[in-house]
Amino acid sequence: MDVTWLQGLNIILFWVFAGLLCAWIAPKRGRDPRIWFFLGVLFSFFAIGLILLLPPSKKKKLKKKAELTPLPPSEVAIKVWFYLDKAHKQQGPVDFSAILKEWKDKSLTRDSYVWSEGMEKWEQIAKIPDVEKELTTSK
Repeated sequence: MDVTWLQGLNIILFWVFAGLLCAWIAPKRGRDPRIWFFLGVLFSFFAIGLILLLPPSKKKKLKKKAELTPLPPSEVAIKVWFYLDKAHKQQGPVDFSAILKEWKDKSLTRDSYVWSEGMEKWEQIAKIPDVEKELTTSK
């Protein structure tokens, strides 16, 4: 075998290793691994040193803070409901999303009557704070 051929192969392998090392470190530092792979291939030790010396990217931290965990459904939202429509005819059983749709369509108002298991009698939405809050805060 030719020694210069092995030396060339070693150099190429070193460049690839430097690129892979930079690409492996990059996500841990909040950086794009694809860009840092090419920087590692092109600049090897300099790129490795630079990515180790640079402070972690603030973009990654902001993304984590921006991600919201969904809240569990409220007790109001998981109940089965009945309501009186504009003609005062009983509708239901329906889930709360149907009540919310009727609310958004203006078919139900604060003066509309609703009932769910556990309630003694039909009540106006305005007199049930949890229901009114859920309806007014839902998007």
